[in-house]
Amino acid sequence: MTEEKRDNYWAMMKEGKYRAFRNLPVGWVLQIIHSTDKTERWFRIVCEITILSAVYFLLISADIVSESWFTFLVTFIVVHSLSWFLVGNFWVYMLDSFKWVKNPGIDGTIKYLNFVNLVYRKVDCCDAVLVYGSMCRSMFHGRSDLDLRIIRRTDSIKGLLAIPIGFFLRAYSFFIIMPVDFQVVDSIDFIKNQMRDDEYPIVVLKRKTFYLDNLGMTFESVAKDSSVVLKEYQIQNKV
Repeated sequence: MTEEKRDNYWAMMKEGKYRAFRNLPVGWVLQIIHSTDKTERWFRIVCEITILSAVYFLLISADIVSESWFTFLVTFIVVHSLSWFLVGNFWVYMLDSFKWVKNPGIDGTIKYLNFVNLVYRKVDCCDAVLVYGSMCRSMFHGRSDLDLRIIRRTDSIKGLLAIPIGFFLRAYSFFIIMPVDFQVVDSIDFIKNQMRDDEYPIVVLKRKTFYLDNLGMTFESVAKDSSVVLKEYQIQNKV
């Protein structure tokens, strides 16, 4: 195989028609752990190890299966797969791999954000809930994912609750087929290292004592007229 053909195949594995063969195994193995902040990363790892151990020893103690490395491997695959489906941003990898996968539209996305806002406002465990990505750049369309960042409180033990609540909200997004890149972070500095310079976040929720600079549209204004964040709106009104 020539070097040019190898480069073409690699390009198709990254962005072309074969990208699912790269995205899905990587997504299953890593499950966004490589891109999460340190507290959420360790929380996820500890939770999965705990659940894996509990399920494995429950199966052994109940004499459902015999103790073996094969049993442990099968248990790991099942637990790790369920973790990917429910709390691993599964639909983001699917969206990036297959053209038939779409988000639930701007109305469904606003509805999901309203639910996120309701849950985090009631528990009061985060400093801010922010939307980045295509929506804050007014380029949202049917195949956009939702870049959602939760800045947990670090001045209270309640801030740790933001992580399991994030797991619940990821699981909810799986069932409504909402491709959401959902992260719970420790500080705004972690987000700044990820996002583009021209992305000014839409503020879904913010504590009064928490300072943010370079803010974009308010979530209330977007919910009132969601067309302003759509790519089609920008094209139609382009001067």
